[in-house]
Amino acid sequence: MTLDKNIHNKLINIAVIILLSTHAAFAGNIELITTDFSDDQPYITVVTNRPFLYDSAIGEYFPNQISIDNELSYMKVYNQNGKFQVQKLESINAIQSSNPSLEDWLVYVHGDSQTLELTFTRGFQLQTEYGVNVIVFSWPSKDPDLGGINNFNNSRNQIENGTPGFMKFLLELDLWHSKVSEVAGSKLSLFFHSLGNYYLERIADSGQLSELTPEIFDNLIINAAAVNEKDHTVWLSKIHFQKRIFVNSNRKDMTLKGVNIFTDFDVQLGEEVINGFSENAVYINFAKALKNENNFGLMHGYYAGEIPGKSQNIFNYYKTIFHGNGVDFSNTNVFGTNDTIPVFEIKY
Repeated sequence: MTLDKNIHNKLINIAVIILLSTHAAFAGNIELITTDFSDDQPYITVVTNRPFLYDSAIGEYFPNQISIDNELSYMKVYNQNGKFQVQKLESINAIQSSNPSLEDWLVYVHGDSQTLELTFTRGFQLQTEYGVNVIVFSWPSKDPDLGGINNFNNSRNQIENGTPGFMKFLLELDLWHSKVSEVAGSKLSLFFHSLGNYYLERIADSGQLSELTPEIFDNLIINAAAVNEKDHTVWLSKIHFQKRIFVNSNRKDMTLKGVNIFTDFDVQLGEEVINGFSENAVYINFAKALKNENNFGLMHGYYAGEIPGKSQNIFNYYKTIFHGNGVDFSNTNVFGTNDTIPVFEIKY
């Protein structure tokens, strides 16, 4: 059966543009500042491999490209009534908690089609909803001249070009963490969402992971991964910089099904696992919990916002792993088991 061309294009854009329907749009909404706000003003930390310069063509800082030599920029970001004030930091060593009550740290690597401002918004959302210090790794994933599959493929190329910078970030994070971990009880977790997981696959195959401290991360979270499910165990089994790995998927994720249908890629890891399981990971599927959802964004971005706002089980699960803790999968009120494959089914 041949799809009408207009319908085909609409499906592509719906399937691949990640979470835009759940965010407000921003343009030119960044102001640079040189001094701190008051001590009680919340902020997030953002790291980017975009160049630190002003793009006059679109009226924005940090244009959608990889910086020369994969140079990293560290910044402290405040949200003042929807406008973002950005203070450039000298290095990763300037990162500190915005609130003494927040002890644990979550590094968030976002997915496709996210402007810099949208990554700021999500970072504040995660920090507020889950009570954890958030470090956003923001990479160029939204070309204003591209849409759908073209943007998706361009973003994959950006990740390939930006992998050295991301690895540099992890190495600097390792040194920084050796000082921060002196704080009693402080945990550090690494969270990849959607196409952001391609960074993880790339560094796993880079041969550089041995340079990182073993178990620097309490939890490694692979969420709604827009990478091929087939052969994922090959690269996932190489990763040992964490205590625990959680692979979160949803068999009914229409965004990832679109990637599967409209590209040359196979079943995505964020849909389901069908070709084997890595012994160093735990697999959790959200299909049964989200069976009544019909919003593409909610079926893919179920880790923050509306879904955990309605489901206590899902909220508690993400809060637990974002804070670097283990999960009690024996709790039958929260998790069901599959008789044929080692996958836990979270309940709504």
